[in-house]
Amino acid sequence: MTKNAVKLMMLVFPVLFLTVSCTVVRRTDSSTAAVKSLENKVVAADLRTDIINHAKTYVGTRYRYASTNPDKGFDCSGFSSFILNRYGFRMPHGSTNQAVLGKKVDLANAQVGDLVFFGRKKRINHVALIVKNNKGNITIVHSTNTRGVVVENINDSDYWRKRVLFARDVIGATTKRNG
Repeated sequence: MTKNAVKLMMLVFPVLFLTVSCTVVRRTDSSTAAVKSLENKVVAADLRTDIINHAKTYVGTRYRYASTNPDKGFDCSGFSSFILNRYGFRMPHGSTNQAVLGKKVDLANAQVGDLVFFGRKKRINHVALIVKNNKGNITIVHSTNTRGVVVENINDSDYWRKRVLFARDVIGATTKRNG
């Protein structure tokens, strides 16, 4: 290699290095934001799954009016408030009280962990947690007054299918958590 070639490399290399490193930094910044966004979605999905997996451990727990105590039994809103309170969400007792929390979502887009409300003529009288939603084919976990805590598909029940009103996302960013 000639002296001129070495001098040229000494001049070009720092410029080339700075150009490449600036490009990498810019890409790293946008990549970091994308990774953080993805991590937040994964954490939210994991939280929703954890909540529902925990809720399903109470299947078979008997029904008890106005109770939030797993040793005594649950009513519907007592069950949903007990589960969500364990994960730091401030949930009052009463399905009508829970029906104003979070953000209303279309049933077809409701996610695992969202609340689904039931009633007649827009009068709310029951609440459940969504276990699975396949394009509006919704499976729930809830406490019924005849069977206690059960998992069932809304579409398989004439009773629940006729009474479903709407769903609400109480796990999303709009709901305040304790702590």
